[in-house]
Amino acid sequence: MFFEMPHFARELKHSIEKFNKIIHNNISSKKSEKYNQVKQMIEKSLREKEPFNIRTPQEARLGIAVLSLEPGMIGRVVQSNRLLDFLETALGASNRLAKSLLELYYHRYSVFENNISNKMYMTELLKKLIREYHGRNPMVIKAKQISSILDGKLNELLALYKDSDINEIKQDLYLNEEDEFYERLRLTKLLEGVRKLELGENNPSLFEQIYENRGISATETRNIGEESVSILLDKCKSANATISTEWIDFILKAVGDPRSPQTTYAWNRIGDELKNWMIG
Repeated sequence: MFFEMPHFARELKHSIEKFNKIIHNNISSKKSEKYNQVKQMIEKSLREKEPFNIRTPQEARLGIAVLSLEPGMIGRVVQSNRLLDFLETALGASNRLAKSLLELYYHRYSVFENNISNKMYMTELLKKLIREYHGRNPMVIKAKQISSILDGKLNELLALYKDSDINEIKQDLYLNEEDEFYERLRLTKLLEGVRKLELGENNPSLFEQIYENRGISATETRNIGEESVSILLDKCKSANATISTEWIDFILKAVGDPRSPQTTYAWNRIGDELKNWMIG
C-alpha cells in the first residue's frame, strides 16, 4: 500500500530540487565562463605569438576541448606550427589527459591523418598516456585494448569486427557521429564492402551510399567514387569478364562516361589502363 507524501514533505522535496538546479546552473555557468577564458587565451597566444598560459589541470582539459570543439581552432594552431608547443604545455599542467587527448584524436582525426609529424607525436603521446592509465573510462580502456586505433590501421580495426554494423562498431568504441575518426572508419567500411563484392554482384544499398559520399577523399589521389570504380573495374579486368549492367550503371553515375571530355579529370585519376579497358 502506498501513502501520499505529506504536503510539507512535498514542499521540502521541491525546494531541494530547486536548490540543486540552481547550484547545477551556477556550476555550468562557471565552467562555461572558464571555457571562454581559456578559448580567449589560446586566441591571444596565437595572435600575439605568446606562450600558452595553461597552469592547472582544468585549464589543460578545457584547452584541449577548445581545440576539439571550436571550428578551425586546431587548424590555426597547426598552421602556426604550435600544436606540439600546446600539447607539451598542457602536459606540463597535468599528466592525466588520456581521455581528453583521445577525444581530440577522434574528433579532429583528419589533422593527424594528413600530417605525419603531428600524427606521430600525438599517437606516441597517447600510447604512453594510455599505457599508464588506470582509470575506468570505457573509451580509453577500449583504445588500450585495440592497438590499431592509434596506429590508424582502420582496415585491421574493421577486420576485428568482421561483419558488424558500423553503428555497432561506433557504440563499442564509444565514438560520436561528429568524430572525424568515425567518419573515416565509416567510409573505409564502405570501400571494404566494394572490395568484398563478388564479380557482377549487385548491392543497391552499398552503391547508393558510395554515390552519396563520392566526392570525399579516399586516398591521396582519388575520392570515394573514383576508388570504388577502380576496384570494380580491376575485378572485371583481372577476370577478363564483361562488366555487369548494374556495375556499368553505377560507374556512369559515380564518375561519368569515360568517353566524355567532361569526365577527363576523374578518369585520369582512375588511370588510362582501366579507362581504355572499359571503353574497349
